[in-house]
Amino acid sequence: LAGRTIWGWKQAGPDAMALSMLAAWLPEARWILVTRDLADCFRSAKAARMVQSAADAVQFRQGAEAVQAALVPLAEKALRIEYTEMVADPAGTIERLESFTGARGIQAGVFMTKVNQTGSTDYIPPAILTDDEAAVFADDASGAQPQPSISAV
Repeated sequence: LAGRTIWGWKQAGPDAMALSMLAAWLPEARWILVTRDLADCFRSAKAARMVQSAADAVQFRQGAEAVQAALVPLAEKALRIEYTEMVADPAGTIERLESFTGARGIQAGVFMTKVNQTGSTDYIPPAILTDDEAAVFADDASGAQPQPSISAV
């Protein structure tokens, strides 16, 4: 175990079945859930050509809802972090992470590493949603069904 007392694993947009299996295999794990607005996630995936239609939007939302259901039994072992809060308050996020995981010395520099950063040479702006795609996410304005990025520690 390379002398580490705390290990972690990360997966963006896991599927519900994988999450349920991992929870069963790692019963002592604690979970960190970084959530982001589902429509924003879809816009990014659309720009990257991972999805392309209203039918894909429906499947995207259904997958996120299945993951949310799979997370219910893990609620007492989970720390939820909203993406917007994490970006706005890295120091506060680090405090919460260290308190929850027992890990110490998390460097604020981790917040400087970003994928698809505005101004980078390979930046892809989020795609515009069609009216049909937007309708799929219309009731998510409150963030009721965010798309999680899951970490286990």
